[in-house]
Amino acid sequence: MPLSLYRRHRLESEAKALDPEDSRTYEADEKRKGYQGRCRCLIHVGGTLNGRRIRQSTNTTDWEQAHKVADAPQAGSAIVTPPPEPVTPPARVAIGDACAAFMTNRESAQIASTTLRKYRTLL
Repeated sequence: MPLSLYRRHRLESEAKALDPEDSRTYEADEKRKGYQGRCRCLIHVGGTLNGRRIRQSTNTTDWEQAHKVADAPQAGSAIVTPPPEPVTPPARVAIGDACAAFMTNRESAQIASTTLRKYRTLL
């Protein structure tokens, strides 16, 4: 039995009005005329291969790439999903610099002197 590909919709889906959470759409569903639920939810592969149940994410939202991932185990190799895109952490700001920027911002604002004194005490 060949492995099937489906898009598993999450709560953050852009098309949540058309595709509720935990619903599935297949490639044929999305190619139908009039289908409006375009979203970027991940595509998953599922099915039975050599008596073993397979269910996992392909880590892609593109159907062509998902087909390549799903065809690999049918050809005899293991499922190899592409690694997720690396997330670059935001630049860190030192606490002293953040406090100085906050105080500069507060001093330029029109606030009471007692409030400004309390901010200095707090920081």
